[in-house]
Amino acid sequence: MAAKQNVTDQYREHLTKVGKSLHTVRAYSHDLAAFARWAKQEGLVGDNPLEVLEQVLLKEQKDTAPRWLDCKEQLALLRAVRQAAGEL
Repeated sequence: MAAKQNVTDQYREHLTKVGKSLHTVRAYSHDLAAFARWAKQEGLVGDNPLEVLEQVLLKEQKDTAPRWLDCKEQLALLRAVRQAAGEL
């Protein structure tokens, strides 16, 4: 029988299943960890339930190289930069 996943693992898995990118999943996880640290500092929780998640995320970041943008993503980025610069 597989070990039961904790809530943060389930949340990350859900984000992946609904098509969120690895970058988005990491960003959401970091936001959640920051919230947990704040709650601990404010005395709202006894300890930080996400400390393990933070350690895993740091290891993943160290072991994972960024990916290249595909052609469609590159064109979208260039278009957004030009629009922001008022060139279009």
